[in-house]
Amino acid sequence: MSESGYDVVAVGGGSNGLIAAAYLAKAGKRVLVLERAGYLGGGVASGELTAPGFIHERHGTVHAKIMANPLVTADELELQSRFGLMYVRPEDSFGAIFEDGSFIGLSQNRERTLASLAAVVPEDVEAFRRFADLADEVVDALIPGFFSPPTSVAQTLNLNPWTPRGVDLRGT
Repeated sequence: MSESGYDVVAVGGGSNGLIAAAYLAKAGKRVLVLERAGYLGGGVASGELTAPGFIHERHGTVHAKIMANPLVTADELELQSRFGLMYVRPEDSFGAIFEDGSFIGLSQNRERTLASLAAVVPEDVEAFRRFADLADEVVDALIPGFFSPPTSVAQTLNLNPWTPRGVDLRGT
């Protein structure tokens, strides 16, 4: 242990710094987190930012990666079992508003997303549908790679890299 009483100093109390500090603390390290802002959480901290009564995050939009993280899926830091963490995932989670007032919303319901897309850029609906089909096919196999040493996409999916899908994913 160092003279200060801390083994590790985490500079920055955003979500990544806090997660790293929590894992280090769980491993028995004494951790000090330093944050210059008056709040913790960085871009995913909620606040009343745009108008009174409207609370939203500063930067967080799509939470797929944190929802797949073992700190949530396996409760590795006991945030759910010990502290009651509940991660609420709304059906409609993200949207883009354009200068002309049009809006594209992303939803857990694919047909709602496609309908929203069709209202603004109907020519992109089929391309998005193909992309979503590919994502359905590969995302569950790719997620563990976010949290472990990298391998090739073909290895992760147990694909021969010379099959049509392997070539698609290899990009050549």
